[in-house]
Amino acid sequence: RVALQVGPRASRAWRVMPESFLIDLSRTAWRPSRLLDLAEELGRAFETPIAVHEVDFVGSEIAAPSDVASEVLDSDGAVQGFCQAGALSKLVRVDLPERVSAELRKPRKLALLATGKQLSKFSGGLAGGSGDLTIKFFDCGHFRLKEGDPSTSGSPTASAVGTVSEGRWREDSKKIDLEFLIRFQESSARRRSTDSGMIYEFVPIEERYGSLGVEGKTEDRRLVGDLPLAFGGGGGDGGRISQVVLEAEASIAEQQQKASRRRADDDDDEEYRQLLRDLPPRRQSPTPPKPRDWDDDWDSDEPRWPMYLGIALFIFIICAFAWVWYEERYAPEVPKEFEEL
Repeated sequence: RVALQVGPRASRAWRVMPESFLIDLSRTAWRPSRLLDLAEELGRAFETPIAVHEVDFVGSEIAAPSDVASEVLDSDGAVQGFCQAGALSKLVRVDLPERVSAELRKPRKLALLATGKQLSKFSGGLAGGSGDLTIKFFDCGHFRLKEGDPSTSGSPTASAVGTVSEGRWREDSKKIDLEFLIRFQESSARRRSTDSGMIYEFVPIEERYGSLGVEGKTEDRRLVGDLPLAFGGGGGDGGRISQVVLEAEASIAEQQQKASRRRADDDDDEEYRQLLRDLPPRRQSPTPPKPRDWDDDWDSDEPRWPMYLGIALFIFIICAFAWVWYEERYAPEVPKEFEEL
């Protein structure tokens, strides 16, 4: 006999154990009759076939807080006998196969089951204004719903503590249908230790499906509908169905489209700059000569008399040549000399 915690958070009693899957039969009217039924539920939760011989199921009956009995469910008869016995709470735990645990231990940024890119994100709460809900949709057909724990409201780690539900989504006309697969508790630690495994909870059949209606335009969308919440207080099947209102946050797809448009504009600018670089260089026109400043020349310190002397000699020579030319051409003695000859 071991001491177990009673209530919907009984999974916390096995925090030091490896990755395991917990089925709380006290929260559902479903009763398995075969080991195959349990194995199929386990495979459905993690979206992979799991054979009966790969795992060992352990059932625990809680008749009182201090009266707990556990047994290994190794046959269909053992499963039927365990489900028919009267007890305050019935829990079935199974350690996950190593191949499944190894896949879950891989570092993931956004979700446990999702393998695609995030399409959109919505946040909000219950229709009455309380609660803290965030849901993300991925292009691979999965979603991740996070519920803030009301007991941590106002604390610095309130946004990092709560219950996470993951599953598949499908859009039909003006609504989004959700199918819940698993739930687990998210701690405030950014990275969990691989030595202490996680406990993944069975989602009761009564709480597996939800629907959200889409309202508003693309840039201002709202999701309104009924969802099965771990901390919900509304009525309905299972007593956990609550009406929620979620507002659209920044869309990852829209952000990527804007970024691609900016990159396209940058590419056009780069192509234009490359085209300009390929053009031949433009020939620059010669620089016009600077006009001469004659005042600077006349302000020289050299004497000016050689210039005047040269001018006088030039005039004298011209006059001398002119006089000689005149004498030879028009002087009266010249014809007489020719006549005597």
